[in-house]
Amino acid sequence: MKMHKTFTRIPQRSYNAFVGRRKQTLDAVLAALAVDPLEAEDAFKMFGVKETKHSLEHFAGVSRLAFVSALETISQWVKTVDVTVVAIYVVAEYDARLGTWCACQVARESLRFVPEGRSRASDAIKCAEGWVRGSVHKDKCYWAAEEAVKYFTESSSTRMAELAASDTAYAAFHSKSSYDASRLCREVVDDVAEAYATSANNNVSDPASSAWRAEKARSLVRLRDVIADACLSYPVIP
Repeated sequence: MKMHKTFTRIPQRSYNAFVGRRKQTLDAVLAALAVDPLEAEDAFKMFGVKETKHSLEHFAGVSRLAFVSALETISQWVKTVDVTVVAIYVVAEYDARLGTWCACQVARESLRFVPEGRSRASDAIKCAEGWVRGSVHKDKCYWAAEEAVKYFTESSSTRMAELAASDTAYAAFHSKSSYDASRLCREVVDDVAEAYATSANNNVSDPASSAWRAEKARSLVRLRDVIADACLSYPVIP
């Protein structure tokens, strides 16, 4: 059976039924993955994207292979999205734990801007990762988020890195709200990109500078790959 060139786990027939010439949303792609390709056309007519079960919980209930295939497909989808902050927002909206995990891996990229010996940012990320794994209660993440930004530094890149780390823990705490978790994960990506841009600009945050904006844009492209890779390293495997 012919498989889609980008989404290598999805039969072309299923992709045509659920996506075709329509917008290539994450929900549509995952719905295409979830159905039997021989029944894809009828499934789309009867249920559409919205009513076709395609949550991570659904894939986990099917099999371990189905769950891993879903993560691979999400990773592949992320790489097709031009705007990195949109990619992580949509992933977190789809699944708060996966989105938070991806945000944590992005935030880790900026820990290099935090002076040695200041562990609050790292602790906040570890707390959020613990929540993803199920070993930390989300209420603990609130206090970790608060601690991460308790003492702001004069260094702009460090400040952005600590904000990013704090937002990962806040995303875990606010995981019951799809909007809040998605927004916070998006802010993590934006903060980390700004940390890199600021560091490259003599540690001065200057959105009016073309060099600052160019460095932020380059960082966002790189961070999109970090998000895609994070989907593949998601630690919650049934």
